[in-house]
Amino acid sequence: MQAAGNAISAEMSDARNYVMSRCLWRPSEESWPLLEEFCRLHYAESAEPILAYERFLHRNADLREVHPGCFPVEGEVGLDAGVARHINTYFDEALRFAKSDTVRDRVEKASIPALKSLITLTPMAYADGLYKIDTSAIGDDTVDRYIALCKKYGLDHTGEEIPMKDYLQELDMLRRGAAAALLENTVWRVVVLPELNGRIVEMTYRPTGRNLVDAQTRGFGRRRSHEIWFNNRPPAAGAPQSFACETGQRSLILTRTLESGGSIRHVISLKSDSGDTIAFQSEITASAPLTIECLVHPEYDTVTSSEDPNIIAVYAKTPVWTHVNKDWRWDQSGNPDQTPPPAKGGAVAYYNHAEHFGVVETLNSDTFSKQPIFWSPSRRQLNLQLSTPLTTLAPGKKLTFGYEIAYLAKSPVERAK
Repeated sequence: MQAAGNAISAEMSDARNYVMSRCLWRPSEESWPLLEEFCRLHYAESAEPILAYERFLHRNADLREVHPGCFPVEGEVGLDAGVARHINTYFDEALRFAKSDTVRDRVEKASIPALKSLITLTPMAYADGLYKIDTSAIGDDTVDRYIALCKKYGLDHTGEEIPMKDYLQELDMLRRGAAAALLENTVWRVVVLPELNGRIVEMTYRPTGRNLVDAQTRGFGRRRSHEIWFNNRPPAAGAPQSFACETGQRSLILTRTLESGGSIRHVISLKSDSGDTIAFQSEITASAPLTIECLVHPEYDTVTSSEDPNIIAVYAKTPVWTHVNKDWRWDQSGNPDQTPPPAKGGAVAYYNHAEHFGVVETLNSDTFSKQPIFWSPSRRQLNLQLSTPLTTLAPGKKLTFGYEIAYLAKSPVERAK
């Protein structure tokens, strides 16, 4: 019922307004007959394909056993690339049935979110220094059509916190190709977007071909792996942090000037041509008194939507490896008090026991004060986050922190034996 409450022309907004208003006036009303009534009155000869779309959307979510909460990503409402292609066929059919400009306009307006899912779930890839949407998979005119319809029907937000102009700016960048930096050796292939918060969009472990941050069930704007957030908040929508990027020997060096006048230097490196770890080292320098707390945001694709902690197991080295999420409800996993702090020189890890892979993060426990882990099965997402304590830096002083990641072919407990 909430939907995108501050947006004009959001997903099925006309139908939502009709059903919500009727149910608020008479709470005993059943919502589905009201939706059918609205569609037949509003979409006329194009009503049946729209109703078929609604039935499919609900049936698909039931079959996939997804339970979307607030701000769901594509996977949480049961969408993937195949489903996105299928739901657009309902709107194509509804447009063919339309006998008047009025009905055609109404169907076009309703089709906007279906078009969006088609775009955001299309594979993206790195080539020749650019990271871009493969529009050949959906038709080169699909993005133009989506943008035109958003403007025609006044869609002003793509989410409660994301103005449409900011979203379209990022979409246009990724269609043309965002500047990307490549770091690789015989073990790892890493792709970083310096102009979009320095996020990592590919981290492929070459011996298995597995991209640990793939997550095609999350649209491109929601893939934010290994960003650094100040004061535990992501950058504001439409205001990406842009880094200058220098390629060193087996390293990428990202730098930018802070609003305070200080600077941040973030280095991602591989130790050798065959090194099996990726090292991250950050340094923040103050030019004026600066009070800061940093959240490092490693975000991994778990591959499965399972809510079973015996399948997706989270471990902390305390100093022996301990399975820490046995009693978690997944939607309460953001509480840092649930994770015992690793011992000095310790580590945190997750392991998918069904697919037999995982990641271990080795860290300096003197630097990080908390490990606020986030786990969302419906997003196929697990974040092994690391938080520094709130620190005040005098001018010229530095805050440094770092960690390393390695691929796990065995669980940390088995590996330690």
